[in-house]
Amino acid sequence: MNFRVAVIGLALLVAACEGKRADVSTMPDAAATAAPAVAVAPAMPADAPPPEGAEAVDAALSAAKAFNEAAAPALTAVGEQEAKIRAAAARALAAARGAESAAEGQRTGLTARVSAARREADAARKSLLDGQAKWKVDGETQAAAVQAAVEACNANEALAAYAGCAALAAEQTLMTTNIEALAARYQAADAAYAAERAKLEEAAASLALAALR
Repeated sequence: MNFRVAVIGLALLVAACEGKRADVSTMPDAAATAAPAVAVAPAMPADAPPPEGAEAVDAALSAAKAFNEAAAPALTAVGEQEAKIRAAAARALAAARGAESAAEGQRTGLTARVSAARREADAARKSLLDGQAKWKVDGETQAAAVQAAVEACNANEALAAYAGCAALAAEQTLMTTNIEALAARYQAADAAYAAERAKLEEAAASLALAALR
């Protein structure tokens, strides 16, 4: 009886082991069910050639930068010439004040001082006019070139993504500001010259009247 029970128990144990092996064999392979690898887009090569039209953009950008960098020194130069005009007018008036009490020989020296002051003021005025004319031409030329390059950037999708186009837009904004600032500064200097020129004429007239007395 015990022998039969043992045989039956052994048979059941063997059957259980076979069932476990069957369960393991039917389990899905982890490698087979893994998520597929995500494809990575190839990176743009660092040495990719610039898009067509980039050379013209770079040229316009370089010229715009040069224009903007020269604007500050130009504004300073306008102030220097204006200061020369004011100083000349002040010297002329100072010379004319002593004309009435001066002897005839002294008046000749005072007249020479006033004439020299007028020549200096006129030379400074000419420098202002020449500078204004130059900056007007340069400003119009550079503004047109930059605008053409900006329009080319906007018309070409590949070129629009070019770094030079973004930089050019910034330089264009700065250029517009500088052109306006220079125009206003030259206009102010012109008004200053008109006022100082009146003082120079007043000094010359005072000397002429003193000579008649």
